[in-house]
Amino acid sequence: METENGTKTLTKRQKSALETRKKLLEKAREIVCQRGLCHVTVEELTAACGVAKGTFYTYFRQKEDIVYALCRETFACIRDDALASKGAFLERLQIYMEKFSKYIEQTGLKLCQEWIRNTVEPEDLTTSNGYDKLLFDLESIKALLQDGVKKGEIVPEAPIDQIAHALNGVLYGQMLSWATSNGEFVFSVQTREYCNLFLKWALQPWLIEKDCN
Repeated sequence: METENGTKTLTKRQKSALETRKKLLEKAREIVCQRGLCHVTVEELTAACGVAKGTFYTYFRQKEDIVYALCRETFACIRDDALASKGAFLERLQIYMEKFSKYIEQTGLKLCQEWIRNTVEPEDLTTSNGYDKLLFDLESIKALLQDGVKKGEIVPEAPIDQIAHALNGVLYGQMLSWATSNGEFVFSVQTREYCNLFLKWALQPWLIEKDCN
């Protein structure tokens, strides 16, 4: 439906569908973070939201998809917040990396372990959610690097793809260590320490020093 000025408005049905999907996502976040995905059924999620089981499959193909939907929406906001920051390039990148690890930490160890398990050995071999998430995270870091090039903070010839893979490897490696150690260290603190100690050193060959005079 369009208004007089040409902008689109949602119908009642579309608004209701968005609200139902949001309710399913919020309830999934609450239950899965408490008990882990393998101990939650679709029936339980839909019952908690007061909708029929079939409604779930209107929005998601399988229960694992709801976890990836939660991740994608949140990590898109984390990337956009970092891009919108007024700080210098290294500060924007550190904001992204710290918020990335902080969010995983806040959602809980169980969900992180569940995500890793299902990504490495998915129950449904036709799913590509884990790989899609990897590509999404790589593209997010690339967006930050390309923004740095555009703003004259990184040299145009910087190997963007290789740098993105290296930085994403740091985050994924720390996430795996955190999960396999059963939370023996604070993930977000570990990421902050990496950024403070090594980030500038690792990117130094491609940084353009700003003249502060």
